[in-house]
Amino acid sequence: MQKRTSILAFAALLAFASCSRKADNVPVPTCTKYSECLEHDGKRIDIVGTYTLYYVPRPQRSKSRRPVVRIQLEDKAVYLAPLWSKEVRRAQAEMDRFEGKKVRVRGVFNKYIPRAPGDPPQAVGFKQPAILPIESIQEEARR
Repeated sequence: MQKRTSILAFAALLAFASCSRKADNVPVPTCTKYSECLEHDGKRIDIVGTYTLYYVPRPQRSKSRRPVVRIQLEDKAVYLAPLWSKEVRRAQAEMDRFEGKKVRVRGVFNKYIPRAPGDPPQAVGFKQPAILPIESIQEEARR
């Protein structure tokens, strides 16, 4: 009986491992235009555009002038993360490396920046697109 249970557990493990490998091999759609991205709202995609720094207008009392990152597609910019997210604070080394360059960003495309966790239903959301979570950023090879 115990031998049979071990064999079944091993078979289940093999089946699970083969399924997870297949998921990694599934091609991810690539978008260079916002209009193409809209077809994949809430799904994992690659976006290809120019890595740009954007300085959000702040109240005068704020001393922070740290930029947020947007990926400029052919027809619209997509935020790399919502303003409330920890991911919005990109590393200086990353910004220096990619600023002004064409990059490929993999992550989940959101047509509108989602509200911050814990916000009440009546809270105002931003009607801007964003990638969240971000899986990877790579410089796009020149053609």
